[in-house]
Amino acid sequence: MLIIKLFVLLSISLLITSENPPNIIFFLLDDVGLSDLSYNSVIKDISTPNIDFLANSGIQLTNYYVQSLCTPSRASLLTGRYAVNAGLTSVLVQGTPAGLPSNIPTISELLQKYNYYTAMVGKWHLGHAQSKMTPAYRGFDFFTGIYMWDADSYTKQMYERPWEEPMMIDWIEEYSNGTFTHYAEPKHSTIAITNTVQNIISNHPSYKPLFIYVPYTAAHSPLQPEPQHLNQCLHIKQTYRQLYCGMVVGIDESIKNITYYANHYLGSNTIFIVSSDNGGSPWFGGLNVPYRGSKNTPFEGGIKVPGYITEISNLYQLNTHVDSFTYLSSNIPLDQVYGSRLTDRKYNSLFHISDWFPTIASLANIPESVVSELNIDGLDLSNGLPLLDRYVNNNKTEIIRSEVLLEFYLANESVFQQDLFAYRINELKYIEGVIRDPNYYYSSSDHLINNTARLLLDSNVNNWFSDKQLKTKLTYYLITYLGQSLIDLLTYFYGEGPLDTLRIVITHTIIQKIYTRLTPVDELFGRYKDKPLINNKFNYTTNYLNSNESYNVIHDVYLYNLTADPYEEHNLVDEYPGLLDVFRDKINQIKLNRPPQQKVWYQLPLKEEWDKTHIPGDCSGNKLIKPHDCKFTHPWIPNVIIIISTVIYLIVFINESIYLLYYLLPI
Repeated sequence: MLIIKLFVLLSISLLITSENPPNIIFFLLDDVGLSDLSYNSVIKDISTPNIDFLANSGIQLTNYYVQSLCTPSRASLLTGRYAVNAGLTSVLVQGTPAGLPSNIPTISELLQKYNYYTAMVGKWHLGHAQSKMTPAYRGFDFFTGIYMWDADSYTKQMYERPWEEPMMIDWIEEYSNGTFTHYAEPKHSTIAITNTVQNIISNHPSYKPLFIYVPYTAAHSPLQPEPQHLNQCLHIKQTYRQLYCGMVVGIDESIKNITYYANHYLGSNTIFIVSSDNGGSPWFGGLNVPYRGSKNTPFEGGIKVPGYITEISNLYQLNTHVDSFTYLSSNIPLDQVYGSRLTDRKYNSLFHISDWFPTIASLANIPESVVSELNIDGLDLSNGLPLLDRYVNNNKTEIIRSEVLLEFYLANESVFQQDLFAYRINELKYIEGVIRDPNYYYSSSDHLINNTARLLLDSNVNNWFSDKQLKTKLTYYLITYLGQSLIDLLTYFYGEGPLDTLRIVITHTIIQKIYTRLTPVDELFGRYKDKPLINNKFNYTTNYLNSNESYNVIHDVYLYNLTADPYEEHNLVDEYPGLLDVFRDKINQIKLNRPPQQKVWYQLPLKEEWDKTHIPGDCSGNKLIKPHDCKFTHPWIPNVIIIISTVIYLIVFINESIYLLYYLLPI
């Protein structure tokens, strides 16, 4: 009898794994840092009980890395490649023809081939100049959301300058058959995304596995939380942090509601994955305490983020006499409805966002040989994750990542026009280039941003006259204070939505660029005590990284032991100079073997050219839109142009080849 039971259990397990691959819902949060979800935070000023419950019921990734900016992380996630090997190492600006290359496969395209229904709801930001760059042509059967970034939460409009009319509206519903509808979605972006995901789940047929990619626009600015979410954050005094908290609370509530739907309609054979796309930005309320840095930096605070994976089958309902679906409209958190069979599971080895591609493919039972042919950078780490047995192939060897590329872009390929590289091997981390914001950021008890300069000025107020570096410390402080004062003044006059693009320019371009011209924070604040200041600036004059161009650059160089020094306070460059070439060789190999890079910095003149590409849509449902502003961003370059240019190239190539053979071959 025991043998029969074991045989039945084995058959069921094989049936689930082979014939019923799991439904997968991937939540990508925007600009959420290490201190922004309470399960992972040391300050715990933002309450996220539902995200916490799922994290504590799943496997938490404690060494999880992404890119420091949004577009590169999204490219890496969907392609399984380092961002540089996907050709997208920097953010895409408005009106750029650049985008995710069509010859690089995506995880959604792969899942489609293996009978998954694939849907995406939220923020794309991987290019839309041509329709073939958009989600509906990159493996998603259905897409609703924004093509770009920075859209007003209520009107979905984008502005170049707050004192001018909005450029256009960014919201679309499109299908893989080529049909689409532009409409001005009136609901808050977080709620609109959540409602659409719920509709997809409730209408999905049970015979087909489901993959939903849910890249929320929150908690990215503009900081426009719903009032009921902001009310849970009034204890926070720092204005940006308070508004940001409201955005995060909205995500937490949304993930709770989607969990109820998934459990009710999809059942236990469902996996949730939660990730952020980059570290939090303190200039917009995010925090990464106690780690150094922020979004747009290669320090841990910019690239190490919350992430976890949870299987719904691990949850059980506490009160079996009540349908959990009835809790949907209540404020009852998940931990009062469900319990968890397995808790406190952590994956402590390295995990990069590119690893999700092969790991998801493995969980979906896609043959390993199919993935290996794609020549990706991501590793299948499914056998290292302590998931339930039915999702694990015990015949596969557990793979552990020992090294990872953390950042790579060159000055002539980046919107910042600066070099930056970062690489980690085991516990050692190497950074080289121009660091745009070297500050540490902390929680604040008042309205002002609390970074390194303010902390040290406040703590050394009695030693100002004997402080030889007081002038530079005050400069750091004044830049922060005056920058925040300017932003507050402009926000008062124009509002969060219209100001946001200009605000990003002020913070991520102007202020951070000024920071790079000052004395490095490590030297400025004497983190080496009685040792002489470390000379960590290196001058490279010609052909650095085997570049075809010769140019003179000065790079900051850092080496940290993250096991002994997780907060990156002690630069080891002088102590281990022999290790630098090991890292440079790794970076140089990537530079030599990378594919052509997208011209992310190229931008059409927005008013003179790009504005002419916008098309009309339906604004009848949104009373905030003025009739003359009812125009939507839409792909403006026909796909056929690429085909024609390719044909012309082939004709020229064949013609030249015949011409060459005519003269070379003996007659």
